[in-house]
This record gives sequence, C-alpha cells and structure tokens, in this order.
Amino acid sequence: MATWVFAEATERGPGEPALEVLSEVAAHGDAVAVYLGEASNDALAVLGAYGASTVYNLTGGGDLPAAGAPGGPGGRGGGGGGGF
Repeated sequence: MATWVFAEATERGPGEPALEVLSEVAAHGDAVAVYLGEASNDALAVLGAYGASTVYNLTGGGDLPAAGAPGGPGGRGGGGGGGF
C-alpha cells in the first residue's frame, strides 16, 4: 500500500516540509509524491532522491470547486456527481 505525499512547488523546488515527510514515509514503505506546480527535471529528481517511487505532477489551470459548491465535494454537481 502506497502513502501519498503532496509537495508544493517553491522557487527552489519541492518544499522542505514535504521532503522531510517523503523521506520518512519512504523509510517505512512505498511513497508516491504529488507535485503541485510547474516541475523541472531537477525538482522531479529531488523527489526521487528523497524516496518517491512515483511522482505525479499537477499544474494549475483553474481553481478547484469549493466544498459544498456545485460540482465540488459535498455539493450537488451537474454531470460530475458532486464530489469525489
């Protein structure tokens, strides 16, 4: 079973708190990183060096709907079922 760690992009790459968590998780099992923001090859390599077996990169393009909003978690969505 994998543990997912979310890492926010900073000017210098992945944020230090996420790298600390990623390292700890990887020491105990399979660690998957979700990198939030524009990723360079160097940033992705850092996540791997800290133990991520897989890295998913999510970039902006729009805001996620707020909880309770139509189409958001807990909301009454049109077409999407209203949540996760």
